[in-house]
Amino acid sequence: MKKNGVLTGKAVLYVARTFPPRIGGMERFNFELLENLKARRPVIEAVNRWPRPLFLVFLLITCLKALIHAGRFKSIFLSDATLSLVGFFGKKFLGKRIVVYAHGLDVVYPGWFYRRYFQLFFNPDRIICNSRFTESLLKARGFKNTIVIPPGIERQSFSEIPFADRAFLEKKYNFISSKNSIIITVGRLVRRKGVAWLVENVMPILPPEVIFLIGGSGNQESVIKEKISKKHLTGRVYLLGFVDQKDLSSLYQLARVFVMPNLRVENDPEGFGIAALEAAAWGLPVVAALVDGIPDAITHKVNGILAQSGQALEFSNAIVQLLSDERNRRQFGQEARQRTLENFSWDNKIPEYIKAIYG
Repeated sequence: MKKNGVLTGKAVLYVARTFPPRIGGMERFNFELLENLKARRPVIEAVNRWPRPLFLVFLLITCLKALIHAGRFKSIFLSDATLSLVGFFGKKFLGKRIVVYAHGLDVVYPGWFYRRYFQLFFNPDRIICNSRFTESLLKARGFKNTIVIPPGIERQSFSEIPFADRAFLEKKYNFISSKNSIIITVGRLVRRKGVAWLVENVMPILPPEVIFLIGGSGNQESVIKEKISKKHLTGRVYLLGFVDQKDLSSLYQLARVFVMPNLRVENDPEGFGIAALEAAAWGLPVVAALVDGIPDAITHKVNGILAQSGQALEFSNAIVQLLSDERNRRQFGQEARQRTLENFSWDNKIPEYIKAIYG
């Protein structure tokens, strides 16, 4: 049924534990999914804009909100498995249908307390997985009520190609580059991202004019700095720190290749690979590791190139091949951009989410 052009019906309680103004891939996903659902179906919001230490307070307030508004919604959507307590409460005491979005790490997060929490409270009616890899983690734990729906991207966010002011970006982020030489990665600097590995094993065998820009922060920063010093890569590898979205878009236009050199790390998987998908949506050729959930975001020779994780020569050859032929690099990037926007736009994905969430 439609009212004023918008689909109506029994609402869903949308619960997200991390949300803008906090910054990150999960925050952006939670915001964009919520906005796309709101444009089409009735939604009651319960989103956490508070600092991380107040998470338990948020859980309790959300359970209270679910109790107060129980007559207004038929389902509860949880943006990740760490919200399972809300699902347990809603299902056991309110009789609501529970749908959870699983990202990967939230399924296998280590530590006795979380594992016990997961065992006690994770019992949804439907599990939406961001990739086939995440689905395999759940099936290995005996869950069968799964469906794979990857994240979407806002097509209009990638419609206007930004101007890349090299001098401005070099001054702001304190790096020096030459034309057609930049490779880039962006994300949390943790071991599974493989950034320290690439600095140590791939940069030394790339042509000396290649510059590597690293956006983001994390516990691997000191390790990366050690690798830069050990391999004498000062002036070729730059840690940029936090990069805002506008500057990131411009850096993507300045760069020639986006790299995602992930490693397989026990209990710390890459559920999908949204950063690589967004780089491809800007027309930046991607070289990514064939590991975990990344192949659900990047299809080999369609919207990027997949290389075996941990294989330095394979990564180096793929990067050099793209850098050595500018015409081919541009053509490949534009084709990857078109395929990515066609296959992963929210307009394309949201009907699948509505069907899974609303039932």
